[in-house]
Amino acid sequence: MKSISSNINDESRQICQDHVSWKVLRQQLIPSSGSVTSATSTSTLSSAEHQAEYFISSDTRVSSDIYRIEHIVLPNDTLEGVCIQYKINSRSLKQVNRFSGSSLLLAPKRLIIPIRRCKLRTIKQQDRTTEEYKTYKFMAEIGSLKINEIKAYLELTNWDLEVAIASKRRCRMGKTTVY
Repeated sequence: MKSISSNINDESRQICQDHVSWKVLRQQLIPSSGSVTSATSTSTLSSAEHQAEYFISSDTRVSSDIYRIEHIVLPNDTLEGVCIQYKINSRSLKQVNRFSGSSLLLAPKRLIIPIRRCKLRTIKQQDRTTEEYKTYKFMAEIGSLKINEIKAYLELTNWDLEVAIASKRRCRMGKTTVY
């Protein structure tokens, strides 16, 4: 039987190891410049990974066991809800995305969620077909528009998110045609 001080030392050692491993993971996910990069995958995906391909593309693989998932923060999202949805603890989520606090108010609009391969089957994916998701994804990509302007771009493109974003980027470069 272990003594209480031995248990505390074991827990402290585990917390330190977890902190170091998340620090290394964060460096792989988010380089020091602050931009998000993608890691390329050269191996074939298992059947569990094929089922999750909708939201985990081949360039989201960080290592042989860890993938990163993008989550767009919506108005009704909570820190606890996101953590439960992706089965990650809030401390790890905050470390990887470099924010603090007990809510998503200070979080980036686009969260990076590290997921172990063994959890891919059990993750509930974010619905990417709703108007709300498309509006806030557009906001995360472009950033400087109001909601009614974003909805106007999306309506002009029949809610095709990629076309709307490309159209806005063309407008920024001086080409004002909206498709």
